[in-house]
Amino acid sequence: MKRIGEKISEKVDCLGIRKTGKVVYVHPAGRFYTVEFEFLGGRFRESFMEVKYER
Repeated sequence: MKRIGEKISEKVDCLGIRKTGKVVYVHPAGRFYTVEFEFLGGRFRESFMEVKYER
């Protein structure tokens, strides 16, 4: 489970690039988390679901 303030690298879907951002919100049940990315024009937030892959 992610923690608020944690730095994480995620792919920003609308831009198609991977960028490091900071977790700013985690759903109480852990269903999703929101990451804030900083760009030259300002800040951008996107939400992600935690995906666990089985091997």
